[in-house]
Amino acid sequence: MSESFPRKLTDREMDLLSWVLPEDRPGYAAARMLTRSWSVAARGRRGDGNYILAPEGTVVDVVSPLPQVLAYGVVETGTISTSVTVRERMDVQLEFEIVDNPAFGTAAEPRRWSYSTWLPSSVCPQCGRFPRDVRMSTEGNRLVVLAICMYDRRLWVFDDRSGVNHPVPVTNFYGELMSQTGVRDPRVALRPELLFEQMSAHADDDLARAFVSYNTRHAKIPADDPVLAPESRRPLFGRLFSLFYH
Repeated sequence: MSESFPRKLTDREMDLLSWVLPEDRPGYAAARMLTRSWSVAARGRRGDGNYILAPEGTVVDVVSPLPQVLAYGVVETGTISTSVTVRERMDVQLEFEIVDNPAFGTAAEPRRWSYSTWLPSSVCPQCGRFPRDVRMSTEGNRLVVLAICMYDRRLWVFDDRSGVNHPVPVTNFYGELMSQTGVRDPRVALRPELLFEQMSAHADDDLARAFVSYNTRHAKIPADDPVLAPESRRPLFGRLFSLFYH
């Protein structure tokens, strides 16, 4: 069925977007306000369920690289799993995706989980088990926490100032970790799944340095208050690591 634009968000779209953009966290609340004032201006480039919000009259940009993910959540029922993704604002547009997929083996009781509500020292929203928390500080002495869930094999970073939990791509982060620890052995360096399978092989300081390096290329935490990197205290670690980690 063809659609005409601009249009208002449907009730379902508004409900799901409001859920993954909680108003009690500044970083999400700013995007939430845009869902109230902007219209659905066009389809995105990623197929069904992908739309772009913008002020009326805006010529939307579907050529530039996709912005990073701001918020993500899933609604599960007995037969359907609905993923909800909101991307970072790009100029005067905000992109979202609401996609329904078959949910084989999902519990009959409906449930919702989202990274938007997670706080340090709490359980993973998806699996209900505790992730590893790597605590860091910024120059302004605010808290940043890298969470690594070995069960769901996901990473995200909590920003104390904005309240946002930014998803972190595993492969890119693992590449930074290998670089920071000096690992060159392809049996290790090219297997990002080892991050979760051999979690205890990495000290918090190594993981923190890897995140700081990653953040300079793919900013999750704003550069106006940089995350501090721990000093390196194990110069031989990279050479020894590949001997024991395989």
